[in-house]
Amino acid sequence: MAAVELDRPAVFRGMATAAVIAVPFALLGLAASDEDSLGWAGWLSVVGILLGLVIGGFIAARDQRFGAPLTNGIIAAVGVYVVVQGIGILKRAVASEELNWAKYASSLLLSIVAGTVGALLASVSAASRRAP
Repeated sequence: MAAVELDRPAVFRGMATAAVIAVPFALLGLAASDEDSLGWAGWLSVVGILLGLVIGGFIAARDQRFGAPLTNGIIAAVGVYVVVQGIGILKRAVASEELNWAKYASSLLLSIVAGTVGALLASVSAASRRAP
């Protein structure tokens, strides 16, 4: 089985785009939610984060040059999730706060789905530009 080659510049562009959009929404969510409920601002932050990851996946998939749009899009979205969530986990661990591993796993799956959606949209967009 051949290894899939990542287009690192495309992945980094996708990650940067996703981070610029998703991180402010994540900070909004942290400020607006409490432990019991998200509230409207919390839900807005979830939508904004997912939208940022979709757009980041789209950019990475669109800009890649090696014929692996799905892989590049997923890696871009998951990369942002891992970096941001890793910082959050470290912060909680240092503060001796509870770590919710099920929440982290479900958020990782949502990040994978968002990157996949973005990459699929980029692939459909590229195919429609090539069609006669």
